[in-house]
Amino acid sequence: MTVVLLALHPAYYFARYGVISPQLLAGGATPGLHLNIWYIWLIDPDLGLFPNWPLGLLFLVMGAVLWRSSLGLRADHPEKVDHPIRLLIVGAIFFLACIYSHASTVNLNSGGTPGLARYALWYIPLVYPFALACVVAVSSWRLPAQIVSVTVALACTTAALIVTIRTVNESYQNPSLVSAFVQKHLPGLYDPDPEIFSERYSGLGEAALTKAVVGPDCVKILIFPGSPANAPITAPKKCPFVPAQLDKWVSEQIRTLQHPAYKRIHSNDPTVVGPPST
Repeated sequence: MTVVLLALHPAYYFARYGVISPQLLAGGATPGLHLNIWYIWLIDPDLGLFPNWPLGLLFLVMGAVLWRSSLGLRADHPEKVDHPIRLLIVGAIFFLACIYSHASTVNLNSGGTPGLARYALWYIPLVYPFALACVVAVSSWRLPAQIVSVTVALACTTAALIVTIRTVNESYQNPSLVSAFVQKHLPGLYDPDPEIFSERYSGLGEAALTKAVVGPDCVKILIFPGSPANAPITAPKKCPFVPAQLDKWVSEQIRTLQHPAYKRIHSNDPTVVGPPST
């Protein structure tokens, strides 16, 4: 009955408009458009679930380890080993359906909640079984192990609360605290999708139509080939670039590119910094 009820929504739109979702009719989605970066809803510092929910990541890792170890401990008694095959099947179908649906959005940099995209919240239920495994395991441990486990869980919860409280006014036009830290101090660790990086770091939001966007480290730069010749190049005020020379350097890079690409440009490069002032 659940499946039948759920099928009524796409069946109605298909029968009346020839599409299974109004998003496809409105142009807000293209099936499978961003499947190559499906993981952003989980790990992207601006959009993803786990960078903004460390306790959930802890549950996922610990729960998986505990479940795996329990299988090994009971290998001699296979009749006692739990095989939640139905739960795993439902979870897998739910995960794949969500990934395909969310990867079909035209607007990747969608907001909705402080610190992460609304799509990321859909994956929280998948962590519940692992969280339950952690709770059951900890309850059977001795007191020292329980104290350590609860302390770690409280630390993760506190960190999540601090991030949430500090980002209440956060917007999809600005980087999250986690993203700002990564791009400023560890920019080589992760390159966001160009749409996300340009809208978060250009200072122009969704109106961003730039030739290039310099990151907060003044080294990473995202270049957009095919942009108008008069399109601006945005960079933090602290970066010591000479605008005219930076524009010339970017124009030279554009000739070699067909798609948006990240490059590295150092603040002591004489081709963009110019001679020292006297």
